[in-house]
Amino acid sequence: MRMKCRVQQLENGAVRIMCGPDAQSLCQVIGCDEDHALCDYPVAGGKTCDKRMCKAHRTRAGSNIDCCPDHRAAAAM
Repeated sequence: MRMKCRVQQLENGAVRIMCGPDAQSLCQVIGCDEDHALCDYPVAGGKTCDKRMCKAHRTRAGSNIDCCPDHRAAAAM
């Protein structure tokens, strides 16, 4: 998991440094904080969904093809 730090200048002149997971690297299933793959389900314009997901929330739909929970049923067809 990638970590990202932000520096914030406080009103009293002090500086606060806050570090935590980079939101763009996390699984997009609510309550999950891991990452592993992007959804490969095709969407409009020749693109793929690209929703980030962890191992627990991905479904393997083929060799090197992963689907998010939203597209799991459609990929099974």
